[in-house]
Amino acid sequence: MTPFSRGSWAGLPPELVQLACAKADDGSRLNMMFVCTAWRAAVLAAPHLVPAPVVELPEAAAGARAQERVLSTAAALNPLTWRVVVKGAAEEAQAQPFALTAVLAVLPSHVRQLHIECDCNGLVLRMLQRFPRLEGLELGGNAAFADWRGAGPVAAKLQGGLTINCRRAGGTGHHLDDELENFPVGLPQALSWASSHATALHTLVLDSVFDAEAAAFCSALPAIRILNLTLRYGRGAEAAVAMLRQLPQLHSLQLQLINVETHFDPDADGASWIGNGVWEWMRPPPLAGLPLHSLTVQGAVGLPPDWRQLASLQVLRVVSSPEYGEPLLEEDETSRLQWGSEPAGGLAALTRLEIKGIVPDVEVVASMPALQVVRDIKGRQPGWRTALAAARPNLEIIPY
Repeated sequence: MTPFSRGSWAGLPPELVQLACAKADDGSRLNMMFVCTAWRAAVLAAPHLVPAPVVELPEAAAGARAQERVLSTAAALNPLTWRVVVKGAAEEAQAQPFALTAVLAVLPSHVRQLHIECDCNGLVLRMLQRFPRLEGLELGGNAAFADWRGAGPVAAKLQGGLTINCRRAGGTGHHLDDELENFPVGLPQALSWASSHATALHTLVLDSVFDAEAAAFCSALPAIRILNLTLRYGRGAEAAVAMLRQLPQLHSLQLQLINVETHFDPDADGASWIGNGVWEWMRPPPLAGLPLHSLTVQGAVGLPPDWRQLASLQVLRVVSSPEYGEPLLEEDETSRLQWGSEPAGGLAALTRLEIKGIVPDVEVVASMPALQVVRDIKGRQPGWRTALAAARPNLEIIPY
């Protein structure tokens, strides 16, 4: 094959440049714009592909001039800007509601995707009414204390993605149930807001302390197709995720439970909370009735009891070790909980399997008829990989 010259790369059709750009992150898109003028023009012709400008809030102690510079930068953005990222000052991302409100007040009103990476306290979300074309919203900072009243008209327009982080910034959890029960989050207001307005939303990423409220929140969104749900520190999560069967259009599910008993170790580095082990494992409800194409279970989450019957599933990721501490179960018991020993021939469409933690029996993996790629994320199972390669010679096995 003859290598491409610089001129031939510049001669690529704009549609191909845009197709490649759509699969890249913002950093790569920015690099593509500097390849040549033709590529830059191709990216600029598709506003949704243009890298998002980043507006960083000034520190609370910054003077008036610094604050004016930030506001001037936000106000000077191209009126056709599609996406904007707003970041808090590095040391003070938790206490800048007034600065955030001021920035939202001057951003171009035609913004369609807004990513806020600082805390959304108080009435900040009311400013979203300035953006009548808003399709996607990411609240990457702590939204636990946000006031959702007044954001309903905007919610009705959200047809893209919504990301809500309702965990305390910097916290790793506590071991006392009474502290958990009194842990303040913003989900009750978010629930009423979502159930009455965001009925067209198709993607939800939720990171929350309380699992019961999170379950009600999700079940109030019947159009959800992609759900990434992280539950932290709560008990009874297995009952909460029963609502998954109420989401008939769910195509992609990522379910994570960070549910760890901890204790305070004054002798540890930083005198921090140390994980003792998992309080309880959570097993999702039967999911065979859903049109799932992708399933990820992570942390203290087991596979659904009917995982072998997920006929439409194409990608399965299992990260069976918890984020903190070690499982309370022995390895062989964990393996039985996750995989069992029965064949998995019902996974007729599964082409990719990614595993971190306890691997299934070789016979279980070898029985998956359409499987093409296995990725051993932990990368500590050379004997298992050798046996699997012998059982399925055409299988691509990727160690981490």
